[in-house]
Amino acid sequence: MNNQNYRTLIIVISLVIILVVVLTVFLLSRQETVPEPTVTQSAPSSTETKSNTSSFPTSENVTSTEKETAPTTQNIIPEINPTEQEVAVTEEGTIVGEIKNTADIATGGMTFIEKDRNGTKTTFVRYIEKGTGHIKEIAFDENIPTKVSNYTILGIVNSLWSKDGSSVVIRRLDGVDNNIQTVYGIIETGSSTSTMPEGEVGTLNGTILPSNTIDVAVSPQGDRLFYLIKNGDSVTGAVSDFKGTDPFNKKINIWNSPISEWQITWPKQDQIMLLTKPAYNVSGILYSLLVPKDNKQEKLLGDITGLTAIVSNSGKKIIYSETTGSGFMTYILDKQNNELKVFPAKTLPEKCVWSKTNENVVYCGVPKNIIGSKYPDSWYKGIISFNDDIYRIDLDVNSKRKIVVTGQPDGLDATGLILSTNEDYLSLINKKDGKIWTIKLK
Repeated sequence: MNNQNYRTLIIVISLVIILVVVLTVFLLSRQETVPEPTVTQSAPSSTETKSNTSSFPTSENVTSTEKETAPTTQNIIPEINPTEQEVAVTEEGTIVGEIKNTADIATGGMTFIEKDRNGTKTTFVRYIEKGTGHIKEIAFDENIPTKVSNYTILGIVNSLWSKDGSSVVIRRLDGVDNNIQTVYGIIETGSSTSTMPEGEVGTLNGTILPSNTIDVAVSPQGDRLFYLIKNGDSVTGAVSDFKGTDPFNKKINIWNSPISEWQITWPKQDQIMLLTKPAYNVSGILYSLLVPKDNKQEKLLGDITGLTAIVSNSGKKIIYSETTGSGFMTYILDKQNNELKVFPAKTLPEKCVWSKTNENVVYCGVPKNIIGSKYPDSWYKGIISFNDDIYRIDLDVNSKRKIVVTGQPDGLDATGLILSTNEDYLSLINKKDGKIWTIKLK
């Protein structure tokens, strides 16, 4: 081959290579980004549930597009929905609110009450101090709380309140063997209502309930109590009115179990929830107990490791979390439609409270960062602490809105959230120091 032919061959080969490169770049630029797949998950049919230990799907059947890594950072999580369309959780801007340090001292629980103040119906936060047991109350626009009761009771763990805040069930350490003691108390004000005459401090008339009382829940209307009473290795569940000097006098036994470790809640007037005590290495179960008609027990969730859950006021929706290798995942189960989805925010159910007026709305403390650990135990014990933002989550449109307030503490680890009757106030306890913070929403 002479030099002229050799040069020609080189030129042809070079042109072919350039053409291939240009064509490849052109084709790649025309490709669209392929969205991550969204998984559809519904509850099994009635025939399928007969062979399953749970009446509803367990979270092991749900695939999330979120990849778990340690540490895990809070992200917007895509929805798993029955239409098989990719639907992202949307941020609908923010909600501007006001926040106030309602109780600048460690507290053992609180409630909202409505009282007349100078002819105007006013919302107050009534709470019990953890160190003294003194009961106080304060309105959002006040700076100094009013003492309601000066009865001293030490070692407060938590408290449950009647609707008007005049009766309270207190869980405390007995100071001897650090066993949990349950005290039932009535605030005596010198009048027939919970309204405290100006300048007067009431007293707490307390009754110590039997030492084998291991847990208590209050009905949504705040008029009845449900107790768990330990008998050897088993427990008995009983209901009573939330009034009188000793509600145990008229208690009615409605439930028994050979398992003694339970957490109980009463989200709906005719439905009590029984959750096996959560632990990161234990498979949990959630039951509902219908009262007072036939006391029928139904299994709602089962075989879920580290299960912890809260049920909506309608009893139709359940937010629950499951322990994973790098932390936990949060889900929402729509019991009515038998649909299981990833919850729009990664958080523990104990950081949420359901709206009383809209079953699709929930308020949650959402950790800014989540470090993989043995949840929920490490959070319960204070080994791990979170820094939360507060969100209003609308499940109907799969959106969440951050509640932005000035003056919020940098380290807010939200727990014990409650809403006022009109949902114009949201109160919570900062788990780091037990202090109460109240947000004005309207």
